[in-house]
Amino acid sequence: MADRKKRNSLQRVLIIASGLAFLSLMVIPLVGLLGNSKTEQPISNPNVPANAELKQLQAEAAGYEQVLKREPNNVSALQGVIAAKLKMGDYAGAIPHLETAAKLYPDNPQILQPLAQAYAMTKNAAGVQKVKDQLEKMLAKNPDDPGMLQAVAQMRLATNDLAGGVEMMEKLAKIYPQDEKLKQAIVMLKQEQNKQITPEMLTPLPTPSP
Repeated sequence: MADRKKRNSLQRVLIIASGLAFLSLMVIPLVGLLGNSKTEQPISNPNVPANAELKQLQAEAAGYEQVLKREPNNVSALQGVIAAKLKMGDYAGAIPHLETAAKLYPDNPQILQPLAQAYAMTKNAAGVQKVKDQLEKMLAKNPDDPGMLQAVAQMRLATNDLAGGVEMMEKLAKIYPQDEKLKQAIVMLKQEQNKQITPEMLTPLPTPSP
């Protein structure tokens, strides 16, 4: 019972920590994060906390990491260090702990989503693809699960599959017909799809000579 409470607590923190991940990763394919970029530097986080808060978060993360050295699977410590590092924008530092959480709960999209975000923000295309493949398999088993649909939509968008992402979001829109933000996001992405179609792509092919 205690373990279940700890697991639920970890999930709640990850939901909060990744609350903006869905919308933020919509932008990732638009700026070509996983495309043919000349730079290999991780993406900087514009929301890094102020110095005082940053020092507090660093101290909290260090404390939790000391606990994890003794107890690598301590859920409470995992919860704390992941939350602190994501708040700091330390995606690279969060990844090992998110990977540990993903091993403990391999079928939980609420853990896999922030892991994929951390991979994307550190330009780890292979990591993003691995999470995407895992989530696609999970969706095949639960095709109408809203959480799975959102997770797969996020992954498809993060890997530049705009059409696939929109497909999942339209299914979500049927489940949540009152969600105006979701509708707006679908419109935005469809507009982006249209921008990617050049006039040359719309030119009819020449008729073959007989």
